[in-house]
Amino acid sequence: MHWLSPQLAWVSGTQSMVQLTTDGGQTWQRFSFPENDSLQFRDVHGFNQDSCLVLSAGPGSLSRIYRFSVSQGFALRYQMPHPKGFLDALALQATGKGYAYADAVDGLPFILETSNFGQSWLRVEAQHVPLALKGEGGFAASGTCVSAGPPDEFIIGTGAGGHARLLVKNPDQENWQAFSTPMPTGDFAGITSVQAQDSVWSIAGGNLADSSQQKSVFLSFDKGQTWQPTQPAPVPGAYYGSALGRWGQKWVLAVCGPQGAALSLDLGMSWHHLSSEDFWTCALVPESGKLWLAGRHGKIKAFDLHSF
Repeated sequence: MHWLSPQLAWVSGTQSMVQLTTDGGQTWQRFSFPENDSLQFRDVHGFNQDSCLVLSAGPGSLSRIYRFSVSQGFALRYQMPHPKGFLDALALQATGKGYAYADAVDGLPFILETSNFGQSWLRVEAQHVPLALKGEGGFAASGTCVSAGPPDEFIIGTGAGGHARLLVKNPDQENWQAFSTPMPTGDFAGITSVQAQDSVWSIAGGNLADSSQQKSVFLSFDKGQTWQPTQPAPVPGAYYGSALGRWGQKWVLAVCGPQGAALSLDLGMSWHHLSSEDFWTCALVPESGKLWLAGRHGKIKAFDLHSF
């Protein structure tokens, strides 16, 4: 889900679906990729009311990046060449620079780079990335395990294989750096969502195979050097998506997952329970004072921050 303004947003999902609203979510236009109706579009980045980038997650050649235009349709911009490759998420800056992340292959993190708004993609060369740990990859649940922080700062959250690291690209360094985190680890655990706003970073996730209460939301105020857990959110299980940003003088932090969603207006010191419905991704729209959530079976819902 990507909101460009209080009126304009793109969302994506299963069955090769992309949707657009130009009236603040009152109505939605639905588009589908006509050549394959089973692609899972797990991430979307909108440019304007006509075009967006959309990422398809899946094994091997099912992992793709398309440029979609309402006027011209779908144009393939990248297709995974490795049978064991699996694209998870992408993020772009307003400059047109961006990165996409996929599960590690050949012992290295699989990171794609674009400098032209996703028109073309090249894999980051081996000498610029740290070694991948055994079994390390990412989670495509919400399309938010990659985050673009200002200025031209990119953060990737990893998981699986007993690992939960951050891969960080600073604007003044050519190489990516790896940092450990306190996120729970396991075969189906790790970081599912990363957010970076000003000096505050957040990570969310947990163990996807454990439906009990977990410590699975952490904050950093020194760009990932140290982390502290929030108070437990009133939603059990792992979280798939998160949102972080300023709304007036307040910080807004939200998390969502298969067992519901929760909102904090004080950086995780206290929480408001929003829903017990199955939501996989969320987005903050400060200009309208709304938090949007999207989930399975086409659910899209807005919460007014003024109500809390």
